[in-house]
Amino acid sequence: MNAAGGHRGKRAAPRRRRSGGAEPTPRPEGTPRPDRPRGSVRGSVRGSARRGPAVLLAVVLPLVTLGAGLLVTPDAPEPAPAAAPTATTLAEQTLVCPPPPTGAAAPVVVGRDAPDAPDASAADRAVLLEGIGEDPVSETLEVPALGTVGPVVASDDAAAVRAEGDTAAGLLAGRFGDDAVNGTSCEPTAADQWFTGLGAGPERSSVIELVNPAAGDAVADVTLLGPDGPLDVPDVAGVTVPAGERVSLDLGALTPTGDELAARVQVVRGRVAASVLDTATPIGGTDVAEWLPRQAEPATTSLLPGLVGGEGQRTLVVANPGDAATQVEVDVLTPTGAVRPTDVRTLQVPAGGVETVALSTQLQTQADQGAGGVLLRSEAPVTASLRGLVREDLTYAVPVAPASSGAAVLPVGESRVLVTAEPDADSPTTATVVGRDADGEEVISEDVEVVPGGLGEVTLPEDAASVAVSTDGEVSSAVVVLRGEGNVVLPLRPAVTEALVAQVRPGLP
Repeated sequence: MNAAGGHRGKRAAPRRRRSGGAEPTPRPEGTPRPDRPRGSVRGSVRGSARRGPAVLLAVVLPLVTLGAGLLVTPDAPEPAPAAAPTATTLAEQTLVCPPPPTGAAAPVVVGRDAPDAPDASAADRAVLLEGIGEDPVSETLEVPALGTVGPVVASDDAAAVRAEGDTAAGLLAGRFGDDAVNGTSCEPTAADQWFTGLGAGPERSSVIELVNPAAGDAVADVTLLGPDGPLDVPDVAGVTVPAGERVSLDLGALTPTGDELAARVQVVRGRVAASVLDTATPIGGTDVAEWLPRQAEPATTSLLPGLVGGEGQRTLVVANPGDAATQVEVDVLTPTGAVRPTDVRTLQVPAGGVETVALSTQLQTQADQGAGGVLLRSEAPVTASLRGLVREDLTYAVPVAPASSGAAVLPVGESRVLVTAEPDADSPTTATVVGRDADGEEVISEDVEVVPGGLGEVTLPEDAASVAVSTDGEVSSAVVVLRGEGNVVLPLRPAVTEALVAQVRPGLP
C-alpha cells in the first residue's frame, strides 16, 4: 500500500470533502507522514485539477470583459458646424486722436454716423473727450445720432473719445489743425497697423506715436523696412506703453537715414493706437507737417484715392513685407477707368524692401484732367502711400480697403469726395454720397456711378460737417478738403455700429 493513499479504488474510508468550517479527518496513530515534497506536489496538482476551471473563469472572465469594454468606444458627439461670429449691440467704443505737432493747436471734432439709431435724450448722447497724459482734462459732449460737435479744443497731447451704450454706435472723430493745413481721423486701437513712406533724415522726418487708452500696460513691436530689407533697430522692439500714456519714437534720432521707410506696429499685449506725424522741410520754405494714415494690411490690389492737383512733387512709396521680390504695376484712376502712364515703369520691389518712384510729371497733368488716385496691382501683397508736396503743403493718399460704406467728420473747407471701384468688378457700381451739417440734417445726397477701375466725384457744400458713402457693392473712397492753399486727405472707412461675438462650443467631457 502506498503511504500516500494505498491502491487506487480501494480506500479504507471515504475521504471527506472540506467545506466551509468542517474539521479535517484525523490521521490514525502510527500512520507514517507522507513525504513532504511528494505530497506537496501531488496536492498541488490535484488542487489545480479541481479548482482550475473556476480559477480560470474567475481570473480570465474579468480580463475579457475589461478588454471588450476597452474595445467598445462610445459614440463621439458630432462636432458642431463652425459658426461665424454673430453681430450684437455695440456696448462701448474708444477712438484715439494723436497728439498735434509741437506748438500747434489741433481741435477735435466728434460725430456719429448711426442712421438706424433711435432719437435719444441728451443723457444718452454723452461722449467723453479725455486727454491722454499726466494731467488729462475731460469734457462731456452731447452728440446726436447723425450730427457733429466741435471743433473742441483738447489738450496739446493725445486724446481719447469714449462712448458707451447707444452712443457708441457709429462714433466718429477727427483732429484738424487750427492754423496749419493738416488733419486726420481718430482711429480705434488695432493689433496690426502699417505705415509706408516714413522719413528719418534732415529734409523729412517721422515720429511714430503709440497711445494706450486702456487701464493696463501695453507692449508693441515695431518693424522697420528700408530699401534693402528690414532694419536692425533694437529700440523699437518690445516697447512698453504705460496705461493712459503715450510713447514717441523719433526715427530721425533712432535710425537716421535719407531712405524711404515703412513701419509695421504689432501689439503684443494690451491695446495701442499708432499714428505717424510726418514733417517735411521744403528747400527755402518752412516746415509743414501731416499725419500719415495707416493701412490695415498688405494687399495685391490697392486703390489709393486722394490725388491732389497742382504743381509740386509726388512720390509713390511701395513696401514688400514678403520673403520674395515682387513686381508692382502702376495705373492712374480716371473717370473712364484705369490708365497706364507711358513713362511709369513696373516697380521691382525686393523681399522685405521698399521701392520709391517719382510721379510728379505724369500725375500733375492727369490730376488737372480729372484723375483722382492711383491703382496698384502686384504679385504679392504690398503696402503703399502716395505723397504729395504741392503748393508747399504735405498730403498723403493711402490704400483704402473696398467696403460697402465709409464715413468721416470734416474740417472747415471745400470738400470733394472721390469714389473708386476695383478693376475686376463685373459691372459699374453706384454709390450714394450723403453730406450732413452739424445738426445731422442732409445738405446733399447724390448718387455717383463708378466703372471698374474708374473714379466718381461729388462736391460737398461748405456747411457739410460729415460725409457718408454707401453702396450695395464695394467701393474705396476718400475726401479731399481744400483749406486755403493746402489740402487735407481723409480715407473714408466704415463707422463701427456693431460688435462681433465669437461662437463658443462646449468641449468634450
